[in-house]
Amino acid sequence: MPQDGSALAGCVMRASKILWLIYKRLRTATGVSLGFTVMYGAYTNNLNLSLSPIAIGAWLILLAGDLYNDSQDYEEDKRNKRIDKWTTQGLMNTEQIKMLAKITGALGLFALLFTTPYIFLLGLAGVITGIAYSHPRINLKKKELAGYIIVSLPIFFIPFAYNTQFHREISEMDIFFSLFAGFHYLYLYCQKDATDRSDDINLFKKHSWRNATLITALFAFLSLIFFIPLTFFSVYLIAVWFVLAAADFVNLYLIATKSIKWATRKSLVLVKFLVPYMYLGAV
Repeated sequence: MPQDGSALAGCVMRASKILWLIYKRLRTATGVSLGFTVMYGAYTNNLNLSLSPIAIGAWLILLAGDLYNDSQDYEEDKRNKRIDKWTTQGLMNTEQIKMLAKITGALGLFALLFTTPYIFLLGLAGVITGIAYSHPRINLKKKELAGYIIVSLPIFFIPFAYNTQFHREISEMDIFFSLFAGFHYLYLYCQKDATDRSDDINLFKKHSWRNATLITALFAFLSLIFFIPLTFFSVYLIAVWFVLAAADFVNLYLIATKSIKWATRKSLVLVKFLVPYMYLGAV
């Protein structure tokens, strides 16, 4: 019986670890591409079945980019002691995760076939930039800030492409949403370098710590500024804005003082991932 109990406890621990690793890998795609799609549907009053293939496709495509990046970053992730990566924790090897990335990207593009050509092309751009970010022959990651900007470009075009699904004209809110989402994503890319200091290429290694912090803060500030019109000045959404601003301020303060820890940064970034879903409270 004691042995059976130990075996059961071991199985539970293993299952818990696998679920935790799955959550960690799905978190970015869920918080960014799926989150932005939900937020678009909320502010345009288009949260309906027509949004489903877009949401599924966008989620799968960003996930594919994340998985492909993991397949290329095994050595860096080991040096950074990343305990949240499937490769470093033995859940999958690099070849398996690369194959999963290809399958996920293909499924994402397949889902977008049920949308419009403009949305499909945006998804294709997402696949290309996601792979180019860490592909050995292109490696946009080595361009650090320039690479982050290139990878973030498809995010800026989200509302304009999505409008074609709902036959909407471009509005001022679409422009504000485009700028909020794009700078929001750029901030996420920059701030992660503050704790991934063993990467071969790193914003905080390429530039002085002060300048890298200022660049990161600029993107946070711009995303917050362009989120203001999207609050429609409702009390609830203004409160959401303050929650987002507080999380960014704490994260940037810890980065500026070089006291940021990986776990703390991840917790603060979770607030940014939840903001699009908080937006649903105003619908």
